[in-house]
Order: sequence, then structure tokens, then C-alpha cells
Amino acid sequence: MSSFKVYFEREILLEIKLMKKNLSPKKEDITLSIEYKKPKLFWRIVLALFLFFVISILISSFIAYRKVKKYRDQFLEGAAISLESFEKTLETVANDFAFLSENPQEAIEEKTLLILGADQLEGRNGGALLTDTILVLKLDLLNNQIKTVSLPRDLYHPDYQTRINALYYYGLEKDPNNPLAFPTQAISELTSIKIDHTLVIEIEALEELVDLVGGVEIAIEEGFTDHAFPRKGVDVSIETDPSVLYETVVFEVGQETMDGNRALQYMRSRNSDGDQGNDLARGHRQQVVLEALLEQILNPSFLINEAGKVGQLYRFYLDHFDQSLSVNESAKILISYLIIHRNDEEILAPKFISFSISVFPEDKEGLILNPPLWQSQRQWIYRIRDLEVFRETLQDFFTKNELN
Repeated sequence: MSSFKVYFEREILLEIKLMKKNLSPKKEDITLSIEYKKPKLFWRIVLALFLFFVISILISSFIAYRKVKKYRDQFLEGAAISLESFEKTLETVANDFAFLSENPQEAIEEKTLLILGADQLEGRNGGALLTDTILVLKLDLLNNQIKTVSLPRDLYHPDYQTRINALYYYGLEKDPNNPLAFPTQAISELTSIKIDHTLVIEIEALEELVDLVGGVEIAIEEGFTDHAFPRKGVDVSIETDPSVLYETVVFEVGQETMDGNRALQYMRSRNSDGDQGNDLARGHRQQVVLEALLEQILNPSFLINEAGKVGQLYRFYLDHFDQSLSVNESAKILISYLIIHRNDEEILAPKFISFSISVFPEDKEGLILNPPLWQSQRQWIYRIRDLEVFRETLQDFFTKNELN
């Protein structure tokens, strides 16, 4: 009986084990496989191009940043100004740009400048500071023109009974703090042309400016030789030897790249034989040099590749012109020009147009004449024949669109 019981219990336990075994989940090795399908060739090319584009942008941005930073640093060094100071100027310019973009009717359409070139050579300090160059220049932004008229330095101003090259000297005597007021008023009265700004530059500074931009390209239309050109650095109060006081300068027909000294010789020569020895020819040459100088300053290659020199040019402007025509006002003029021509297919550089004042009797319609010395108290001067005709002729030139 007891053996049967043992057997029975064993069978029950075995049965229970089997039942547990059957109820337990079966353990199987499960391998999860995902089938990888390669993208089509088209999408692989698109993906590669996208990655190349992103990488190129990043690299280009980095290079551009480095170049801009280098340009900025060289510019600031050349201009001798701080980044903070320049950023304030840029902020003002940006505000002007935003305003004029929203209000294009407020854009500047024209500006008239009086440019005076003061003639006081080295070794001649103490003498009267006369103006060798008197140039009226109109920026016609609307018609994309820059018009210039050179007034002869020996032109007589009847109201003040003096040659106009002495107006700046008298301005210094009248008001040393604002010497430009008098010549501006006198020239405006003589021509009946409203002058917005007057800029004065001494002859040595102009030489520096020409050298700064790497010289100017001049097309010499008529050659000449001047055997009595004043030498630089000679003290005329002591020296009397003509061979020391004067030198010979020669200019031949053709294209010539001139440095500052050579350009000034071309502008200032007045003792050559023939037509190039008179004041009017010299005035025309001055216009030619100034036009070439402006073209060189606005040359994109110069502006892009010569950061240090552009900075020096900015410093030159601050030192010589900023009080008469501020950097902000100049920038506003440039912005106005871009706003006015924003819809043009191509923005072209302004065209230079010059006007020469004719002399009687060489020209029967001449606006001025050179009277005999006995009529002018033995002074070499040019008198205006008819003041009203003189004024009307200049006004007509400045108001007419020469390109139509």
C-alpha cells in the first residue's frame, strides 16, 4: 500500500511538471532583419550636390569673413580711426539709406560745388595764399552727369575790384574761422549759381592725393614746353638765379600716366609758347586732371583691392573736406544716386562734361576779354563783356541735359 502511494505521488508530480512545461512560453531565437534598399542614383546625386553646396557655403562664408575682416582692419589702419567711430558713421549711413529707400522723393538730385586749389608752393610761405584753380562743379544725379566750368584765376570781379584768385585770401582776412564764406558768396554773386559746398585744397595736398591713388591717366591733346616752370622748394626771397628758380617741363601728345608732381606740372604750367601758355588752356588741363583723379578714385579695382589706400583716402577726406562737405552728406549723395537709378538695367558711371569760357576777339561771341594794360591799371585781367549774358550762358550749361 505504501509503495503504491509513493508511485502515485511520483506520477502526480511528474504530471504537474509536464503541465507547467506546456504552459510556459516557448523560447525561440528571433532574428530581426531589416532589408536595406539603396536609394536610386538620381537621389544620391541630389544628396551629394546638396552636401557639396552646404560645405561650399560654409567654406566661402569663412573665407569671405576672413577677407572682410582683413579689409576692415587694413582700412581702419589706413584711416587711423577706431572701429567704434567708423561703426557710428555706418549706422548713420544705414539710417539714411533706409529713409531714402522708403522716401525716394527725398533723394538728392543735384549738388553744386566750388573747388578752390590754393597755390602756395614750398619756399614761398608768407605770401598771399591765392587760388590757382577755381572750378565750379555740378553733380547732376538725375541725368547722370558731372558738369564742370573752370573760371580763369585772373577773372576780374567788378563788385570787389579784384581778381577772383584773391577771394580766398580776403576770406581768410575777413573771417579766419570761416574763410570759405566770402569766396563762396562772391563767386555765387558773379555767376548767379547757387553753391551748396566749397572745398579748398592746397597744391601739395593735391599732389599727395594723386600719388595716393596710384597716379592718373591723362590723354595729352596738345603738347607744349615750359622753360620757366617754378621749382619746388626754392626760397624766392633769397634765390635770384633763374636756372635755380625755374626748370623746363615738356609734355608730348599721347597717353601718359602721371604721378602727383607730374600732374601738377601739367595743371600749373603757364609759360609755354602757343595756346597752352594762356590761363584758359591751363584751366582746361586742370579739369582734365581732376576728372582723371575722380575716375581713378571710383575705379572698382582700386576700391576693392586697395583697402589700406582706401582708408588713407578716407583720412584725407576727413582732414581736408569733412568740415565743408561731411562724410555723411557725401554718403547721402551716393545713396541718392543709387536710389534714383535703382530701376536702371545697368548703373553707369557719370559722364563728365566740361565748358570752356570763350575769349573775345578770338571768338566773336566770347564771354570775356583781356583789356589793354592801360585800361586795367597795368594788371593782367579778364573782364566779363556782358554780365547778364555771362550768367545766362553758365546757367544754361548747368541746367541743360547734355546727354539728350
